[in-house]
Amino acid sequence: MAHILHSEIRIQGAQNALVRFAKGPIRGVLAAVVCVAGQSDAFSQIGLEFITIGNMGNAPDATTYGRVDYPYRIGKYEVTINQYTAFLNAVAASDNYSLYAPELATDATVAGISRSGAPGSYIYSVIGDGNRPVSYVNWFDAARMANWMHNGEPTGPQDASTTEDGAYTLNGAMSGIINRNNGARVYVPSENEWYKAAYYDPALNAGTGGYWLYPMRSNSTPNNLVGSLPNQANFYTASSAPGGLLSVTQQSTIAPGQTYLTPVGAFTASASAYGTFDQAGNVYEVLDAVSGGNRVARGGTWWANNSGYLLQLQSAGRNLSLPPTSKSAFFGFRLAGSSVPEIVLEHPAGTALVDGVAAINFGAVTIGGSGAKTVVIRNTGAGSLNVSGVTFDGPDVPDFSVNPSSTVIAPGQQASVVVTFAPGGTASGSRSAGIHIASDDGDESPFDIALGGMAYSPTADVDGDGLNDAAEFRLSALGFDWQTSQPALVSTLYSGANIAGLYTASQVQALHVGTPLISRNPVSGKFKLTIGVRKSTDLIGFSSFPMTAPQIQLNGTGELEFEFDSGDNAAFFRLESR
Repeated sequence: MAHILHSEIRIQGAQNALVRFAKGPIRGVLAAVVCVAGQSDAFSQIGLEFITIGNMGNAPDATTYGRVDYPYRIGKYEVTINQYTAFLNAVAASDNYSLYAPELATDATVAGISRSGAPGSYIYSVIGDGNRPVSYVNWFDAARMANWMHNGEPTGPQDASTTEDGAYTLNGAMSGIINRNNGARVYVPSENEWYKAAYYDPALNAGTGGYWLYPMRSNSTPNNLVGSLPNQANFYTASSAPGGLLSVTQQSTIAPGQTYLTPVGAFTASASAYGTFDQAGNVYEVLDAVSGGNRVARGGTWWANNSGYLLQLQSAGRNLSLPPTSKSAFFGFRLAGSSVPEIVLEHPAGTALVDGVAAINFGAVTIGGSGAKTVVIRNTGAGSLNVSGVTFDGPDVPDFSVNPSSTVIAPGQQASVVVTFAPGGTASGSRSAGIHIASDDGDESPFDIALGGMAYSPTADVDGDGLNDAAEFRLSALGFDWQTSQPALVSTLYSGANIAGLYTASQVQALHVGTPLISRNPVSGKFKLTIGVRKSTDLIGFSSFPMTAPQIQLNGTGELEFEFDSGDNAAFFRLESR
């Protein structure tokens, strides 16, 4: 195992102290490594869980750290061996940018990933418990994994679509200080973001908020027994080695072949106020913070052999001199994420609409009827999307509606709304309106879409040729024009339709002539019901269809029955009272 080269730890609130140490192998007992004085949700396919951190605008503590003026999300746990292995297998078949350190397989104290194959076909496998935090990673490794997650965890070579752009514009960089891009969805947390998640508790000081000394909601000295007691962490319990105890073995010295990382969340009752785990001990966590030309790390580690064994875990402990390219058994990382939602509207599903440009056309709809279009709303951001309401404007607002008008969509999820066009009135013609979908998306609220359609009346006859507007539109393929009078074409339609056995609604309605009438003989005082039957084969002309005595009889319930034969392919019979 190699030490980090030229490391510094500064402790605020105490005398400043600085210890440097040189690179060298472990031989029995480690040389000095550090110096000190004085709401979750699954985010990705690899199972990274984030905790949402709210309480915007909280006051900083005495160290000046901890104030964050916006909501954000941070990893519930440190990035694990399992998760980093999945990342390597997705993008590091060639490993152009040294995402993999050979010590991950050879340093028994933290070993967790092996590599097989040749450049271009590397395959990575987990060694032992993959739920332990990954180590032997530096800031550039963390930034490249953040880019990969920002880009949706694609598989392929390391380029702008996978690891080289997104949250950070790296483009092959392996050194220097590179800042986070605006709009980053997943990133390495800033020092204030990390600090607030670790030490701030909004319930302290009667609900006005405050800070703990340790990230386990504690101001008292922790212990390092693995288990379910509160105020525990994976750290070395002595001011120098040997003499203290390592968490995993409860021994004072490093044993050959022994791993010393604990699975993330193993100290089950030692979460921060927000529910994050292991921000004290296990591995130092590299941050998106700069000290000179170096990166800052916080949180302490599983091994310490100088006077800072507890101060590493406290809010004042900062590693100020970590070169961005340094890798060791003591450093890992966790990722953070934006809590900002991002609205995407699709119609049809899979086809994205452009805010302010998109239009939905309902086509032709008969007045009194309706047409519906389903719009898919996706949340591609990292925070819950609140669709808070829908408004309409334009000349024909009453003809359009939406259901539902509000919904909440979790990150990565979707919901559907149905927009309906139901034209009213009596006049045929075009109808239009604008729909405006309000949400908490920062740059696309409201989301504006133009709506349009044609309304055709089933009763109005604009051109006066005897056929209503709706019918003429539906028959436009046959040459009909609802705005041009075409009486000859309408006549041909009716005659041709009757010959073909098709009939108008009025013709069918003529079969019903009301309730039969009963007449009374004024002389005898008796009542008489006269019923006649008439027959038609075209619904145009009806002829008498006489009933003869042999065809008529009374059934057992006193009902008159009339039996007859008909040789027609189709016929209509109408009962008439006399």
